[in-house]
Amino acid sequence: MKRSSIRLRVGIALVLSAQFSASNLMGQQKSAAGCPVNIQREHLKDELDRAASTALAAIKQGRPKDLLGLFSNDGVALGVDGPLVHVAAIRKEVAARTGIYCIIFDTSCLREEVNASRRKADAPSVENNNDLLSFRDHLLKSELGVKTTLDANASSCRGTTSDDSPYFDMEWKWTARGWKIVAIPYP
Repeated sequence: MKRSSIRLRVGIALVLSAQFSASNLMGQQKSAAGCPVNIQREHLKDELDRAASTALAAIKQGRPKDLLGLFSNDGVALGVDGPLVHVAAIRKEVAARTGIYCIIFDTSCLREEVNASRRKADAPSVENNNDLLSFRDHLLKSELGVKTTLDANASSCRGTTSDDSPYFDMEWKWTARGWKIVAIPYP
């Protein structure tokens, strides 16, 4: 065998060895979908419930800074089939009290933004539409209970928080830093 071939094989072996060691140092091996293979689903569900409770408290109490830490660093898909918005852009909208801030926390701001958008499109304004509420106002007025569920596919490490209405839904993904919000598919 040639010396360069041996070096190549040794190099590959070292890289693979480092990757496997790094995954063990992280504490958990991952399935192909990124879900820890040796973690109980009950534990994942308990952790999702805790993350969802933190998110709901932040929303209901009007504390956007407490919610920001729950967003995925990879970004959050906003709206149904909406774009992936990076956390930096979300932080800017929260600071400026526009966009996602309005959707989650402020009904009057949300209505103003929707009507401004409708005016640009030469569409009629939405007047006193009681269905057009921020997540916060929807949750405060709703009598529906909010629940969290894990995806039926055990290897997906995804979950949802919903009140079974079309107005409130958050999608979650398990990460190395715990559960993170990856989508807010508002109508």
